[in-house]
Order: sequence, then structure tokens, then C-alpha cells
Amino acid sequence: MNSNIKENIKFNKMRNNNLFSGCIHQDEFCNRISRAHSIQNNGILNKLSRNSEVMAIDFSKVYLDKGNFKLFKVGRDKASTFTGFCNHHDSSIFSPIENNDYKPTDSQHNFLFAYRAFALGYYERYSAYQLIKARVEDDPRNLHTELGARYRLYDDHLKVIENYKIIMNKYLDNSRFDRITTDVLIWPQEYGFASTSMFFIEKDNEGKTINKMNSYISPFFFTFFPHEGKTYVLMSYFTKDKSKYRFIRDQILTLSMEEQRIAISNLIALYIENVFISPDLWDNLPSSTREKYYQICNTSKGKTKPNKLVAFKNFNLFV
Repeated sequence: MNSNIKENIKFNKMRNNNLFSGCIHQDEFCNRISRAHSIQNNGILNKLSRNSEVMAIDFSKVYLDKGNFKLFKVGRDKASTFTGFCNHHDSSIFSPIENNDYKPTDSQHNFLFAYRAFALGYYERYSAYQLIKARVEDDPRNLHTELGARYRLYDDHLKVIENYKIIMNKYLDNSRFDRITTDVLIWPQEYGFASTSMFFIEKDNEGKTINKMNSYISPFFFTFFPHEGKTYVLMSYFTKDKSKYRFIRDQILTLSMEEQRIAISNLIALYIENVFISPDLWDNLPSSTREKYYQICNTSKGKTKPNKLVAFKNFNLFV
């Protein structure tokens, strides 16, 4: 066994030992922690799958390729699972969107999709922080490297995320679904792609700064899924930050459908790791598009972003 494989085994053991496991909506009704799906398994992932597999980033293999992202076939029962809710809350909170058709004008539906994106984002950031902390404790010399800088950044960032958790749970408990605004794109065709994620957009398409470090940052909640012959793209944010995200309506919703697909393709490649793609869609993409996707992912995720949101004018995952 070569040293790289040994290091990968050690890394994955450390990663698995530090994954967040708890309920985002902790209260007296909590029971056993669930392996919840961030994307509906029986409805959406089943539709995307071929031989019960979808294309996704396999984080257990990222370390082997020097941290580069690559899509692998993953079983749909395993895909998108995270330990962010107990069984009770995973079932009760999301019942309105799990057991009913999505209605784009339903504020509760839109809130719950945003809430699930937040929950996954909380899980991912808490898990990343715990992993970085474990690596620093394993080798204190890491404190003086880029890893040490990330450790300090995540320590501050988690304080912000904890506050978001309080806010989101308060909105949920009081049915203040109006406190989240959602802009929706509806494309008249199903695309074999699904995603949910929370992130912080840095620039709009005119180069204006949306979120800047060391100042107030506003989360963006993103959900993408095919359903009943259409594809839905949900872009959500705190209603109080509506002016900050005005560019979604002015610079994305007003575009032609072809331009919208390019804009969303850019956003996905620049910001989102939690993606699930139909093997059929992936196989039918031009090789140049697949290569461009990897190039954008590996030069932007966790790194400096381009000066505009739609930096790659001819990049389209939805041809």
C-alpha cells in the first residue's frame, strides 16, 4: 500500500469521526438521528439514477487527487445523506414538500427548501471545522500553514452560522415563512440534475460586491430539481436582504432561457459541491463542457472567484 493511499485512509477516518451528527432543530421531541437526504431519494434521485446510481462528488476520494473535485457514480441510497436531523424532525418538518407537489407560489414550500439548504450548509461547515481542528491537533505545525488560517476563519464563521440557526428555527416555529424571499426559475423541460446548497455570492454579474469578508454576509439558499416535466430553480435569501439580492431579478430572471441556463451553470460550478447528475445527462454532455466544469470547480471552490457571476459566457450544463 503506497503512502498516498495510507494518508487517504487516515484522512477519511478522521473526516468520518468529525462529521456533525445532531438535530438542527434540537428540542424535547428529538429522537434518534436520521440519515436524512438533502435531495428527495424516492422522487428526485430515483428519477436521475441509472442502475440506482447518480454522478456526484465522492469526498472520500478527493484527498487521493490532491484535493481536486471529480464526479463518480454513487448509489442513490447513499447520495445526499447527512446527519443533520433526528427522525422526528426530518419527517415532521419537511412533510409539506415531501408529500405534496411543489407549488412555486407557496411561501411554506419555498421556506422549507431554503431551510433544508441551510441545514445542509450548517452540517457541512460544522463538519469541516471539526476536521480542520482535528488535523491541527494531530500536527500543531499546521497552525502556521494555510490550514491554520482556515481554522481561525471557520472558528469565526461558525459563530455567524449559529446565529443563522437560531433565526431560521425561530422563523420555522412561528410560521414566519415570509421572512425568506424566493425567486423561482421554471424551465419547461426536465434536466437530470439536482442540488441544494447554502453559500455566499461574492459578485453579481456587473461586478458589484454582494458579500464581503469582515462585514455582514447574507446567506443564499439554492435548490434545483426536475418535477412533472419541468425544472425548478429556487434562489432564496432573507427578506430583509432583498435589496442586496435585487440583482437576481434584474440580472437573471430577465434573461432569455438560454442565458438563464448559462448563468445557473456558472453559479453551480463556482459555488456548489452538493450536486447530483444523471449519468445519462453527464454522458451526453460534450467532453469540452465536462472538462470546463472540472476546470471551473477546481480553480474557484474555496478560492478567489471571478469578478462577475457569469464569468464563462459559453458554459452551459443544460444543453
